[in-house]
Amino acid sequence: MRDAIKDIRQELQDNLYHLAFLIGNGVNIYSIGNNDCSWDSILSEAWNGISGKTFNNKKGITLTEFYDILELKNSYKNPSELKRAIVNPIVSMPHTPKHDTIQNYLEHWGQPVLTTNYDNNINYGLNKYILNHPLKRHYRAMSDYYPWDRYYSEKEIINPLSDFAVWHINGSLDYLRSIKLSFTEYMAQLAFTRTNFLHKQNEKNDYDNFETKDQAYWPGYNTWLHIFLNSSLCIIGLSLNEDETFLRWLLIERKKWIDRKGYKDLKGWYITTEKDRDMKQHGKRIFFEELGIKVVKLQNYADIYEGVLRKDYRQSIQF
Repeated sequence: MRDAIKDIRQELQDNLYHLAFLIGNGVNIYSIGNNDCSWDSILSEAWNGISGKTFNNKKGITLTEFYDILELKNSYKNPSELKRAIVNPIVSMPHTPKHDTIQNYLEHWGQPVLTTNYDNNINYGLNKYILNHPLKRHYRAMSDYYPWDRYYSEKEIINPLSDFAVWHINGSLDYLRSIKLSFTEYMAQLAFTRTNFLHKQNEKNDYDNFETKDQAYWPGYNTWLHIFLNSSLCIIGLSLNEDETFLRWLLIERKKWIDRKGYKDLKGWYITTEKDRDMKQHGKRIFFEELGIKVVKLQNYADIYEGVLRKDYRQSIQF
């Protein structure tokens, strides 16, 4: 296992040119030490409060669909009140020294960090900036509904690919309207991305509109989309199961983009543990393999957060 950690660290270091980390809620579960902050747990609590019934087995329904059902069933006056009820446990999620340590590790790598998390635990203590497009005429102004040009860092950056900064994919606690929870919202986000950034409407050939996505003059340059398309991705703490409709679609689009441009140097790693039951699913393995994402299995989560990410590899192994 020591060699496996060393190998993956070496691979990441060999690909520091345009490397980005994609981080999920696993970082909170590991840092806090329990599953109370898991998305499943938060939604279950909301369901119990609204319906007065227990819903423990969600097999057959994705968590995003489950939120849509919550909206249909909820007794609040409007959807924003339900969203606030869901967000409250996230707001009260504790920030721990482990969060600080992991943030320090990520900052030491000096690479962009994309996160699906709504909380600010990874970007705790960092300043919020808006990335200005280097060519103003191509700038696409974002909003509090899609604040994709906002990032968190110790300094302002010019090139989103070249510096450490934290970018929120599915919304941030700083912008309540930006938080995407339901299947309906994910589909709207997908349509917004496809129409405004990746492909024009009524485009006969989807590939045609890929041509400028690595340039500083495409509308997505000042957003996290530029990082997603033009970086090797190291995925950590993110299940990427069927619930992640939007993100899985983006990974497929990224693969089309890589193949179209011949960017063979853009790679991907999905780092998990030997206990990950989801990786036993044949379909999920095929999904990663066909997208060129290498699955790396380590013994436990400490190997990931204190081994792979650690500044000094030699300190991460107990001899």
